[in-house]
Amino acid sequence: MVEKVGLLRENKIVAIILAGGRSKRFKKDKSRLKIGNKSLTYHQYKKLKKVFKKVYKTTIYSYIQKLRLKEANILLKERSMSIGEISKKVGYRHQGHFSKLFFSTYGVYPKDLLKK
Repeated sequence: MVEKVGLLRENKIVAIILAGGRSKRFKKDKSRLKIGNKSLTYHQYKKLKKVFKKVYKTTIYSYIQKLRLKEANILLKERSMSIGEISKKVGYRHQGHFSKLFFSTYGVYPKDLLKK
C-alpha cells in the first residue's frame, strides 16, 4: 500500500511510470493498473497521483509531457532526425499534436528550429 510514501519510494514509482513510456489510465473494468512492470490497485494509483502532485507541484501527465518535449527540443537542435521521427521517438503518435504542444511550450514550431 502506498500510504506513507517516502521521497525515495516515490522517486522509484516515478521511474517506473517513465519507464513505461506513456502514462496509463485506470480502466474501471480492471482491478489493477499496470505501469511499466509494476501493478497498482485503483486506490494506490489515486494516492500516487495525489502525492506526486503535492511533491512536484504538477500532474504525472504534465511532468511526463515536459520531459518528452525537453528531449524533443534537444533532438531538434541536433538536426539528425525529421520532425516525424522525433515525435514518434519521444512518444507522440501524431506529428500535428506534437507540433502544437511544442509551440505552446517553447513559442516556436519544430519546423522553424530545423530551418535555423
